[in-house]
Amino acid sequence: MTDASYDWHVLVSVPFSTLLKESPIPLHEVLLFHDETPPAAVENKDCFATDGPAPRFVGRQPHQHLLCFDHDRLNRIEAEVRLPAAEASSMFMRACASWLKNTATVAPAEPVGTVCEGRDGNVAFSAHLALAPGDATATLSMTLSNAAPHDTVRDAIH
Repeated sequence: MTDASYDWHVLVSVPFSTLLKESPIPLHEVLLFHDETPPAAVENKDCFATDGPAPRFVGRQPHQHLLCFDHDRLNRIEAEVRLPAAEASSMFMRACASWLKNTATVAPAEPVGTVCEGRDGNVAFSAHLALAPGDATATLSMTLSNAAPHDTVRDAIH
């Protein structure tokens, strides 16, 4: 793959642990609803979308690109793109193989079906492909999380 948008790093528009008020890009808050998740399992999310266009990911413009903050520090990035259903599985497997190259994998070391997880330094990534029978498109969801130890983040604050 020579298209740079296949590298998940393009989604990191500001470094993890950046303070919300210090974001160099304009953001607006979005409301997230969790209909099927028990209240105890719902994370406290303060998520924002960029005011400008999101970076291209997997050759497409994301229909969702969120920067989520915990205690006003960036700790998670979520993105979703729609892929043509007929090509989605093969695109996902090629992208996942690329993401897993040179990363510490969470498990397994090879792309499996619709899940791809790994870690690159202090960033953990988790990608999922949702295919619904009969739909013309599939949804690729990517979540990037700050995997730095809390002491590292706390030391960066002080």
